[in-house]
Amino acid sequence: MGGSSARASRSSSGTSMPARWPTRCCAAGTTARVRPAGWPLASSRWYRSRADPPRRAPCAFSPAPITPTMEPRAGGIMGAWQDREARLSQASVGLVIVGALGVARLGQLDGLSALWWRFGLVVAGIVAVVVGVVAHRPRRRRAWLLLLAGICASAAGDLVVLLSSTPGSVAANVPADAWLTAAGGGLVLLAMLDVTVGVRGRDVGSGLDALLLAAAVWTLLWQLLVVPAGAPGWAGSGTELAGGLQVLLFVAVLGLLVRTIRALPVRERAATLLLAAALAAAIGAFLLGAIGQAVDGIAHHGGARAIFGAVANLMAGAAALHPSMRALDVRRVTASDGFTAGRSVAVGLALLAPPVVLLVTQLLGAGVALGSLAVAWIVLVPAVLARLHLLGAGRDAALLEAAASDGRLRSLVAHTGDLLLIVDPGPSARIRYASPAATRVLGIPPEHLVGTSALDLPTDDPSALRGLLVRDAETLPRAADLPLRHRDGDGRWIQVVVDRYIEGSRPALVLTLSDITDRKQSEMRWVRAAHHDALTGLVNRRGIEERLEQHLGRLATQGGRFGVLLCDLDGFKAVNDTGGHLVGDEVLRHVAARFRRVVRDGDDVARLGGDEFVVLGTSAVDERALEQVADRVIASLREPIVVSGMPWRVGVSVGMALADGTDASVGRLLRRADVALYQAKGAGKGLARWDTTVLTS
Repeated sequence: MGGSSARASRSSSGTSMPARWPTRCCAAGTTARVRPAGWPLASSRWYRSRADPPRRAPCAFSPAPITPTMEPRAGGIMGAWQDREARLSQASVGLVIVGALGVARLGQLDGLSALWWRFGLVVAGIVAVVVGVVAHRPRRRRAWLLLLAGICASAAGDLVVLLSSTPGSVAANVPADAWLTAAGGGLVLLAMLDVTVGVRGRDVGSGLDALLLAAAVWTLLWQLLVVPAGAPGWAGSGTELAGGLQVLLFVAVLGLLVRTIRALPVRERAATLLLAAALAAAIGAFLLGAIGQAVDGIAHHGGARAIFGAVANLMAGAAALHPSMRALDVRRVTASDGFTAGRSVAVGLALLAPPVVLLVTQLLGAGVALGSLAVAWIVLVPAVLARLHLLGAGRDAALLEAAASDGRLRSLVAHTGDLLLIVDPGPSARIRYASPAATRVLGIPPEHLVGTSALDLPTDDPSALRGLLVRDAETLPRAADLPLRHRDGDGRWIQVVVDRYIEGSRPALVLTLSDITDRKQSEMRWVRAAHHDALTGLVNRRGIEERLEQHLGRLATQGGRFGVLLCDLDGFKAVNDTGGHLVGDEVLRHVAARFRRVVRDGDDVARLGGDEFVVLGTSAVDERALEQVADRVIASLREPIVVSGMPWRVGVSVGMALADGTDASVGRLLRRADVALYQAKGAGKGLARWDTTVLTS
């Protein structure tokens, strides 16, 4: 294994290179060897599994980093590296379990042995924080460094007490321990504040909420639990006030931490929950310490206080080990708090905490620490006023924004070219609102539309309008193009879109009417251009074939018959050769005009291309009637066509075919007419002939 770094690996393209360097290749399906981040260059115990599909490595100029496509061999150091996060998560859980066992053991000890055991658990928490910060490398390290400093200060205080104690007795009221414990608590508070600021930003509203809740809870706990347990003269002393303020700050920061937890996704809350548990345990330790000192004036280091302190440090270490601690690097955008009745009631209840304390202590005949109670009033009253001000300002800003949004919406509706109607769902379709565009789209003032039924809109297709409006709501939104009439009598094409609309608590439909007349006319021009000959204005080959398909379909289902005249000009080539194509085009226009004049109403004339025309006879169809049409077509070209003062003579030969349901396709029908045309040409031109084979059969 020691010489593996010198071995060369070979990519799929055959190029030899050191195994420790990545291969960059843009060709799909080639092998890319990439050294995993953090893996030493002197080792090549990584490779790409043959079972994996080919992966494409980015080009050298790609701004994206190369994704490691190597996988470690099973086991070994590399396997531990790849599963680092899972192992750290397991270590976090393991620390909690070991800590629980250690705390259980701590509860069975007393004196110096209990203090040494607690010191060991605190050191374990310090090691866990260091390992977690080094392993996870969070971008925002300040909070974790402050937390580490706070735990170290607490451990230093324990060490000072241990060094000051004598065998068999624990030193009490060590000044250095008191200062280190206070400094540690302050550093932990700063760490927790930095966590909340990093996730939620400087959220003043959240801070005031946490302060109000903390002041109310602290007032009740301190005055009803701690103060009554104190020795005479302790309440109102500087020691009592300092301890109470410490607990107040801890509870306030715990409230901020709880709001931070709510801002995180559920999967990323583990580390923050552990931090909250650590802070809650620290609050318990401070409360127990304050109660013990209030009773006999001695700072107690063992018992329940030691247990809570050890739990706080271990929970902090478990939070640093857990991979979700990196979630605290990301700033979370949270919605601002709204002015609600529940929030107003909560603010009012927080303000009632001091009067409740006075009432309960009066009923129980217990003493009150007036200094702490005054601090509670000093904190609560300004905080309540500030919170109410913020909520009121937020509500005013929301109302102003709503008014501005409503104004913008009204301006958009007033200046849009589309007509908006809000109507009642159901068969009545009563119009509740009509936008100002009603005057332009329909020629009707909007106030004249309100109260009427949308089903009474002036349309040439009322059934389509009813089907669009009176239908189940599951098909919404739906749209249709309808012909509507303007008040001046002009017909217009209107696109109607129907969708749901909620007006307060009343369901409704919103109709958007857009004038698409120009678009429809353009579409019809395109359709006409696709089905009509640009030179003569007659139906072109595509158009006549579609009509023949329609007639053949009707013959198959309804019976009947129709006739086809296939016309080919005689002598037109001489016109083109002598007069040129411009004269030939003008002659074709005259021919088309003469054919249109001589056919019957209901018959169609089409130009197949060149000098070929088709007459589709659909009215009073029999052999004799179709022959009369053919005779008129031939007679229409007996007079010369004058173009630019010069006469040009052309004739026409006609092939006739009668469709009676036996023709399977348009092509077969036209082939029959073409056979008849060939017979007419062969008989001398200027004649009309039937397809004799069909007539004989």
